[in-house]
Amino acid sequence: MRLFQYVSRLMAGVGLLGVTGCGALLRAVQAPPAEVQQQVVGTPRAPVPEASVEVISTPRDLPAGFFFQQADLAGQPVVKLWALPEWPTPADAHAVVAALQWTGGAWGGLPDEVLTRAAALGADAVLVVPGQSAAYALHRSAAPEPTAWPEAAALLATEREKLRDFEPLGEASTTSMAAATTQVKVRRGQCYAVVGALAPDARWGAAARVMVAGRVRSDDALIGERSLAVEERYLTPEGLEMIAPYHGKVARLRSFALDVGCAWADGVVAVGLAAAGGSAEVGTGTVAWQVLSHPINEVALEKAKAAHDVAVAEARAAAAEAARAQEAQRAQAAEQRAREAEARARQAEQRAPAAAAGPGHFSLTLKNECPRTVRLFDGDKPKFGSGTYSTIGANTIQSMSGFAGRTLWIVDEQDNGMSSYTLSAGRHDVIITASCGGFARR
Repeated sequence: MRLFQYVSRLMAGVGLLGVTGCGALLRAVQAPPAEVQQQVVGTPRAPVPEASVEVISTPRDLPAGFFFQQADLAGQPVVKLWALPEWPTPADAHAVVAALQWTGGAWGGLPDEVLTRAAALGADAVLVVPGQSAAYALHRSAAPEPTAWPEAAALLATEREKLRDFEPLGEASTTSMAAATTQVKVRRGQCYAVVGALAPDARWGAAARVMVAGRVRSDDALIGERSLAVEERYLTPEGLEMIAPYHGKVARLRSFALDVGCAWADGVVAVGLAAAGGSAEVGTGTVAWQVLSHPINEVALEKAKAAHDVAVAEARAAAAEAARAQEAQRAQAAEQRAREAEARARQAEQRAPAAAAGPGHFSLTLKNECPRTVRLFDGDKPKFGSGTYSTIGANTIQSMSGFAGRTLWIVDEQDNGMSSYTLSAGRHDVIITASCGGFARR
């Protein structure tokens, strides 16, 4: 399937917004009827009832075999939904049927016309592109996934070929996927890798489909404790790399290699797998392990230890600096809240004579001058209070209106409030500053 440049071209440089489910927070004051354009990129199927078309609001909810990425390709913004060819079966594979783009309509809402067109093309689902007025109509196969997988021994041999500097250390062993960990006896002056392969009957669990990583745990001063990437990679015909777990769920991943590192002292290292959320239960069936090693001379080992110590010191310094910056940000936010509380008190005094006449109304035009997407919260107390979360893209404008007295917050990724703006009666022209952490009147 060729790169879907249609959506990318329409999106490039256009400040359109669309976050499904957040229309109650920020919506257009006037909502013209939506005009929908479509480009068929796959094979249409027999029409289906419109009510049967499921709306998927986030790529995380796509089944295994679909990969989604928003990136730059040769300096151009690209939005790409790609279906793994012949998955789960050649006879009934996942497919992207069409791409749809619309203008107008209620902010944050999915036009009914999008679902109508998807149903007419035989699509059973629509993926709404995050932050854009665009969607993909897609077919999700109901066929079962493959069961005829290669034997673990053959997969281990293939992984060993990729690590030709290493020699096998003993025989391969097996463990259950529910406790996917093996113990490696290490000796000073030896570097280690572990290759793993799933038995044909093994299956990844739901959490592992979302994210699976290698896990190394030891008291060794050089190896230490760390997580290692376990990835499934594909290259689309247009040259865009799709990687599970970053762009989709694990599908055909059956083997992997983990670089354990070089031992500073004799000891034991636990090497295994962990799923999303730190779960050690990564699936069912069995997994085979093969330990590999090669020697390293004392001079190289000392140099590796010195470089490791420098990296650890730099990481600790960076963490301390990040903590100081976060504390300064919290203090700045507290000062901002105090100033706004004082301003609200003054406004309340000014509005007191008119209070008996009922609450006033506000209208807001909000422009994001931050170079990235900013998360917003509409409510009195983010993270702990009731309200609505949404986002506003870089260099975009949103409008909203309602009863005065509402508070709009900028929040971080942990939903902590960074800055707030109280919407008193009247018209407000407001920007999110280029620092991404505050509001300012225009």
